[in-house]
Amino acid sequence: MGANGQQEEQNAMVRSGVSEQSGADRDEQNERDASNVAKQQQKSVANAKYKQAEKIAAATAIARLEELEGLAEQGRLTPEQRAELDLRREIEKDAKKESGLQGRVSTLKKEAAEIKALEALPRSAEVEAKLSALRERMAEWAGSPDQLKEMRQRLKENRAALKSMLRVAQLRESLEQAESHLASFDALPGWDEMLRADFATLPMFDQGLRRDWEEARGRVEALRAELAGMVDDEGEPAGEQVGESGQGRAAGFVPLRLRGWLSWRVGWSGI
Repeated sequence: MGANGQQEEQNAMVRSGVSEQSGADRDEQNERDASNVAKQQQKSVANAKYKQAEKIAAATAIARLEELEGLAEQGRLTPEQRAELDLRREIEKDAKKESGLQGRVSTLKKEAAEIKALEALPRSAEVEAKLSALRERMAEWAGSPDQLKEMRQRLKENRAALKSMLRVAQLRESLEQAESHLASFDALPGWDEMLRADFATLPMFDQGLRRDWEEARGRVEALRAELAGMVDDEGEPAGEQVGESGQGRAAGFVPLRLRGWLSWRVGWSGI
């Protein structure tokens, strides 16, 4: 092969390498584009879900506020519901103020840009009049950004307080139910002896009841601990003591499993 032939072969190899590299670059770019599109779609879906959740939360809050307002009109509010209503009213009022302040801050930003544009124009009576009006309004609303920041912080704190208030109410209700469940064991004939007995010597069914009792006791302790961490020393009592008024409280709540045990063991048909 002559010198010209060797040169042409080398040129062909170079072109082939360049072509392969270009193809690889295109493939890599296509992969990046596809990844960006996928990420954008995921972001859009996440935003849509967030907005939907916000709408549901807002509708739920409005419905709850209307419910409490109705109870207030009827004079049927408990002290806890009155506190919740007062806090919800404050949050609703502050949310409206926040919306108004947000509008002012947005207007201030637009007017600041408009002032900058007007200042670049040749001075005239019309330009000076517009500048004067814009500057006057900006001076009047100068404190709006700080007010908006303060309002948002206040809303954040009040919403957190409401969330905590609702959680405490939920815990109290759950604790009452859990304590009633636990107390129902005390009403069982021979229960004290069953507790004192060696677990391994108990019949299979009684062992199951002991496990149920231990689980119920653990739930009560967990609820009390969580509730104690959410109320101060002057808060209301977390609930009745385990076993207090056991017979009376058991009359209102006897789980199906215990009913079956009583029927099987002592022929008990109900309280």
